[in-house]
Amino acid sequence: MEMLTPTVIIAVIALISPVITNYLNNIHIEKMKLLEYQLMLKKDKFQQNKNLAENYIRSTIEVIHLLNAGFGHAIQLGRDLNQTLWFQREIIDYEAYLSALKIYKENHSVLLAVSSKNLPKKLIEFDATLYDRKSFNRNLFPDFEIVLDEIQLEINRNEPKYDEYRPNKI
Repeated sequence: MEMLTPTVIIAVIALISPVITNYLNNIHIEKMKLLEYQLMLKKDKFQQNKNLAENYIRSTIEVIHLLNAGFGHAIQLGRDLNQTLWFQREIIDYEAYLSALKIYKENHSVLLAVSSKNLPKKLIEFDATLYDRKSFNRNLFPDFEIVLDEIQLEINRNEPKYDEYRPNKI
């Protein structure tokens, strides 16, 4: 009987040990999958916001380009730039301008909805500048560079940090 007790203990441990190891491994795998899923969500959200910012930048540059092209055309004609909006419609491709402005408004509102910190304020300020009647005969790129800098800061702030999912100690 005395020899049987250590044998029984060893047999029970041999049966239970793999079960406990498997259970602990499953808990670890679940935690790792959860961290991977959270990182994937952050990456997707970051990429989506980056695409929104790129669309906004593209549409804004298109509107500025159309305004500047009309301005250059008016200079070539030797016209007075302080004339009415009717004249401004003559010298810019007005249909293309309206189309670009519509896309700009959509991209502006979407970016405004997802942005945080100082970016909404800068977007609204630039939007007011863009809609000002004086923007027709002005170079808007210096004003737009301020918005671009703020967009870059926003993108850098929201970029997923891959090290936050690494354990500090192994």
